[in-house]
Parts: sequence; C-alpha cells; structure tokens
Amino acid sequence: LLVARNGKLAHSSAVGLRNREQQLPVTPDTRFRIASMTKPVTSVGVLMLYEEGRLHLDDPVSRFLPEFANARVYTGQDASGAPTTVPAAQPITIRHLLTHTAGLGYGAGFDKSSDLAKIWGGLDLSGPGTLADKVRAIAGLPLYFNPGEQWRYSYADDVLGRVIEVISGLPFEQFLRNRLFQPLGMRHTDFWMDAADEGQLAQVYMADGKGGLTPVAARFVGSPHDRGRWPSGGGGLFSTAGDYLRFAQMLANGGSFEGQQYLSPVTVKLMISNQVAEDALAKYFGP
Repeated sequence: LLVARNGKLAHSSAVGLRNREQQLPVTPDTRFRIASMTKPVTSVGVLMLYEEGRLHLDDPVSRFLPEFANARVYTGQDASGAPTTVPAAQPITIRHLLTHTAGLGYGAGFDKSSDLAKIWGGLDLSGPGTLADKVRAIAGLPLYFNPGEQWRYSYADDVLGRVIEVISGLPFEQFLRNRLFQPLGMRHTDFWMDAADEGQLAQVYMADGKGGLTPVAARFVGSPHDRGRWPSGGGGLFSTAGDYLRFAQMLANGGSFEGQQYLSPVTVKLMISNQVAEDALAKYFGP
C-alpha cells in the first residue's frame, strides 16, 4: 500500500505473502502482473503521439493497420450455424479504441452468453507470435456492434499497442521503455522479467472450490521471462506499487514528473474526462 499526498509519499506498507507455498512475504519490491492497469499506460503512449501530431483521435485505425479496413458487424447465423455479417456503418477510429466503443470483443471470461461468445472466447492469443500477428487475428473477427454505438470492454488497447508500433517505428515495448519507463524511473516495469528476478513475482491464485486457494497454472498466465510472449497493451505488464505510483503521480500532476513534461494538462484533462454514456459500464457489466 502506497499513499501519496501533495506529491509526497505519505505511507508505505506491505502485508501478506507473494508465494504461499514458500511463505515468501510481499515487500515494496514485489512485482505484480498488473493486468488491465496496463491499459492507461498504453493510452498515455497513444496520447503522446497525438500531441506530436502523428495521429488524430478521429483517424480511422485502418490508416495505420490496413487489416481493419473492411470491418464487419455480426448480424446472426445462417441455416448452417455460420455467422452472418454486414459491413460496419463507419470505420473504427483511434477514439473508438481509446474509449472501448469500437465493437471489438475480449476473451472467454468477458462474454459467456451472447452469440459471439464462442467466436471471441475461442481466440487464443497465448501462443508464440508477434504483436502484429495477434492484432491481425483480432481484426479478423466480427464486431459486436457498429463502431461508436455501444461500450464494450475489449482488446482495443492491444490494437493500440500495434498502432504505437507502426507510427513510432519502434517495437511497442521499446517505445514504452524509451518514452515512459526509463524517464519516469519505472525500473521494474516491463512485459518480461529476467529469470533471476522471478522470485520477486507475486504468484497468481484462484479459488480451489473448497474454501482455499490454488496457484494458477503457468500455462494460463505465461512465463514471465518468455520473450516469445507478445507484449499485450491491454494486460501484459509487470510492475511494482512504487513504479506505478510514479506513473500515477505524473497524471495527477497534469502530465509532468520531476521536471519533465510527458503530456500537457489539457490532454490529461481529456484523458480523465468521461467519454461515454453514464450507464455504459452498468449496461455491460450488469448491476
């Protein structure tokens, strides 16, 4: 637990175990799989390029990723059970991706009931392959709705990671290192860890159905030092509480940290202003 007040660290403490089997405690240096807290980092990267004039928020994503040029929206099934689609009414834009209104889906845990659940849930991105490979696979699936019509948690930030890669000419992970992690002093944040540091990683657990916990199998979360694993802009980063505090403090400061400006206050205000209907999340996640 870290608490900052007026830009200064006011409280720091660590409790619990990072590994129950080995009785290893959580410490300030413990690294966590930060999952969807990767998304704000990716969004900041996109907005840095936006401020440099390298993209406009209402640019079609197909300007940078041609595989999205012919997006199609799911309409149902034919007599044989195959999905039927129609061309999307408008292109997917960068703004749609940033606000999760593009119509893209997510993995199996995020849709268990719709007609598209099997299609999007069956998309396996865990194997070897580049970010470009994974995003092409995402682009090949039908949309849930026309871009801009609804809100749906999705692979949008993974697509944005590829957009950053194409525009910057750098591998996505290298862009983040150069522009955010190294300047901010986020020394323990990356998509991979050295094998020597793996002991600092917090184990992921799930309920065992008997009131206890069991470790999640490595095949579901991936090896932290497998460099063949793609850099997921939606959920792939490892980080520490201290590192993430530095990132969060930069945003709280209006885009600056320790004398360096990362985003303008105007862009940070845009980033933290609601862009979707007030009931969008409730409609998706339920009451």
